[in-house]
Amino acid sequence: MFVIGRSLINAEHVEDLERAEEESLFVEEKCREKEKRKKKMGETEDMTIHFLKEVLDEFNVTYRASEKKADLIAKVHQARANLHFRIT
Repeated sequence: MFVIGRSLINAEHVEDLERAEEESLFVEEKCREKEKRKKKMGETEDMTIHFLKEVLDEFNVTYRASEKKADLIAKVHQARANLHFRIT
């Protein structure tokens, strides 16, 4: 038995709470990853420079660290067009 505040909690209940917390964290992480993927597939003009660079990294496209956002957007458009061309 454990005392938390004014409540007595047995060890099994603590383990259940820990498992529930782990599951909750796992679900939250999956939601964050899904949202991130959704943003990467969205309109390039709405992306941050960080996301644009991540997309270019995924396409193995090189860019300069100091490259302007407009240039990164153009490269993402070109990389997506090249991917679409290779698939069809």
